[in-house]
Amino acid sequence: MNRKVEVAASGAGRIPGENRASLPRRAEAGGASPPTNEAQRRQRGPGPAGAGRRRGRRPLAAHLALLAMLMVPAAALADEPSKLDDALERYWGEDRDPPSVRLRLHPRDGRTEIAAGLGFIPSDAFRDYMAPGVSITHFLFESLSLGVSASFPQESFSKLGAFLDGTFPKNETLETQEQYKLLAGAELGWVPFYGKLSLLGLGLAHFDLGAYVGAGAAQTSFLELGVGESDGMTFGGDAGAGMRLYITKWVTLRLDWRQHFILARRPDGGVISPSVLAVSLGTLFPYTEDRP
Repeated sequence: MNRKVEVAASGAGRIPGENRASLPRRAEAGGASPPTNEAQRRQRGPGPAGAGRRRGRRPLAAHLALLAMLMVPAAALADEPSKLDDALERYWGEDRDPPSVRLRLHPRDGRTEIAAGLGFIPSDAFRDYMAPGVSITHFLFESLSLGVSASFPQESFSKLGAFLDGTFPKNETLETQEQYKLLAGAELGWVPFYGKLSLLGLGLAHFDLGAYVGAGAAQTSFLELGVGESDGMTFGGDAGAGMRLYITKWVTLRLDWRQHFILARRPDGGVISPSVLAVSLGTLFPYTEDRP
């Protein structure tokens, strides 16, 4: 019994009916020798080290393919910049380049202003002039206008004129000097400046600044020696500047300075150039609705 157990133990793990000595003979009978380790590696291909090299090449190829895919649309957009501009224009339109001032609280385009005020002529040394006047201005655009104006000077002697007249009656200098009866003109105005004013934070007021140039006419009178008083019309031009302060949406306060250039009617000829500084109150119509 014990012998049978030993035989069974010694035969565990063997091929039934064979022993170690029979293995070479079985290989010779099959005509091939058992494969060596080198042959097994060649038959199976690269091991884990070769697989690592193949995995290392795959991310590089993927990156190159992704880069090529990204370069194709970029090159297409570079070839067609106009399509990109059109797309951006459709996306946000006019908001890309907004004007500096929008939704004006006091628009001028297409509106007409009528103003009346009082001026004076500071350029005459011998006479003081108070010159009530009127003006009508129509705005063709926000910054361009056409207007007419007229002032009616009322004269009196200044202190120097009164002294000369009292000391030297019938003084030739005073008598032959031209006196202004009417100053009128038609002007083209340009109003490029528009802004706001704040006084100590108490309130906010809108204003504009502009300039104008035009042609005009004047009525003057003077004492012609040996003939008597001469009264008549003459022509010339004028230029000036003005500021408009908006009290409400349709009421304005204006400050204007005009420099007239008038052909003298005196026998010695020449050009006379009275300056008129005027303050006036105006209204703009048609009236506009309140804006937010």
